[in-house]
Amino acid sequence: MDKEFVKKAYELYLVWEKVYRMEAKECDYRTLDWVYCPKEGREGEKKYRRDIRAALKGQIEFIKHHVSLMAIEPSERGTLGYIGRFLSMQHLIGRKVPRKPRLCRPGQGAQYERNFLSGKPRPVGEELHNYFPDGGRPPIAISFWGGSPVCARIYVEELCDIDFEDSYAYLYFQTISISNNSCKTWTRKRIKEIIQHIKEDMEFDGDKVKIELEDDRGVNKPGSHEISMCCSVKEI
Repeated sequence: MDKEFVKKAYELYLVWEKVYRMEAKECDYRTLDWVYCPKEGREGEKKYRRDIRAALKGQIEFIKHHVSLMAIEPSERGTLGYIGRFLSMQHLIGRKVPRKPRLCRPGQGAQYERNFLSGKPRPVGEELHNYFPDGGRPPIAISFWGGSPVCARIYVEELCDIDFEDSYAYLYFQTISISNNSCKTWTRKRIKEIIQHIKEDMEFDGDKVKIELEDDRGVNKPGSHEISMCCSVKEI
């Protein structure tokens, strides 16, 4: 194991984590409402804040888990460029990056970007600038439900960017929800291909995995929909 490389990857993660926490605080944790019920449905403000911060911690640890695995993987996924691009996709709010870096706070020499919502400058690692060029998100969002933490969400460009087997080993989820902005219509053929991809990934080490579509409300209907699949694993 290249300890120096692992150290650099961890430093890259720490830069991302700082930005992610700032985003959560800036939007008053509203973008984490997908983890639990909306604020209006909570029993009280104190409990809501506690639960939503726990959700934030779980989400951050989930991303950290994947970065740790990438840092020791002897493939394209185990490079700083890949790790930096992966981290650049994991954000709570959209951002716009200026074409030319702005230097703020003379003397510090830090690069800043302007937040898409508030316009406030913030320092960001140079390696994290390669996504969200226009405040948009990567096409695919994957949510894992029913595990520990209760839920985690990850953004990718291709399904192969996420290791479902490693995700299950960490979360022990029961449901996978996927939305794909580049997929205009969820056909049964396309859903079958996705289920087969996930199944093969999760059965790599010999486990028996059963994945079924939760409902067919969004099948063959135009528009960007989220499909949910029930997942059960028989470990061997």
